Amino acid sequence: MPDHLHILLKMPAKITVSYIAQQLKGTSSRFMNELSGNQGIFEWSRGYGAFTVSKKDVTMISNYIKNQKEHHKSGTLNQDFEQV
Repeated sequence: MPDHLHILLKMPAKITVSYIAQQLKGTSSRFMNELSGNQGIFEWSRGYGAFTVSKKDVTMISNYIKNQKEHHKSGTLNQDFEQV
């Protein structure tokens, strides 16, 4: 999606969500700005949303993420996933 993304990941309990967000945002911002040759062009919003999910829902969520472009086009968004 042009203005957001969904990531499904398994992380150890000792690592905080804020640390993961910081690492993902920092690394990708640095990469995108170096790629463009213009520091500061690409930047993330300040916020993020995070959800815990049960193992039984991983396949459903993974499929939702894979098909999010279609969900956005057709208006069949899952509000739990989309609104933070």
